[in-house]
Amino acid sequence: MTFEKAVAIFFPLRAKDVCSVKVAKIVCGVIICFWFIFEAQWLFIVKTVDDGKTVACWYDYEKADEKYFENYALFNSCVYSFIPCLLVLIFNISIIAKLMYAKLSNSSDSSHNTLSKVAYNTSIMLLSVSIMFLVLTTPFAVVWILTELKYSVNSVVYTATELLVYTNHSINAALYCLVAPKFRKEALRLILCHDQKVGPEKTNSTNTDTNG
Repeated sequence: MTFEKAVAIFFPLRAKDVCSVKVAKIVCGVIICFWFIFEAQWLFIVKTVDDGKTVACWYDYEKADEKYFENYALFNSCVYSFIPCLLVLIFNISIIAKLMYAKLSNSSDSSHNTLSKVAYNTSIMLLSVSIMFLVLTTPFAVVWILTELKYSVNSVVYTATELLVYTNHSINAALYCLVAPKFRKEALRLILCHDQKVGPEKTNSTNTDTNG
């Protein structure tokens, strides 16, 4: 989504071709296939552990050594948190800088106030999403790596950071609605099952009633 925003801002003439439904489906399909294949390893390198009190799945060190799981934790943390955080920050800072530049360039234009409001709302939304993603995912990525490297990590800290990750999965929609008027309006329309668009039939009917 951040990449699409950047394309729309920096390459508006190509946005319709790059940010299309077809491209989105292809990208999502590739990501799903990659992670399905990559995560399928857990079907083979974990085993059931029964300590007499609980039964759980745990690493099978006979099929993969500790170094493998350490590298996996580092790789997964980079792909899941560190790299996305870096890219999101770079894209969003670039977008905000572009909007601010456009606002200053059009300061004498009659549309200055509208542009300023749009730039402000977009900047707040982008910064909110970026900061929340950074704050909610980075701690667990760091704790996970430390755990795999055999550093002592308090179980409460591990659980708390893990809950932050799950919070990130559920908070994005609410965050968009909270800081972006258009998202908030659309969410309200969906919740109330009310279509605010006026179709031709409704318009004609209204005109007929008025003329009558």
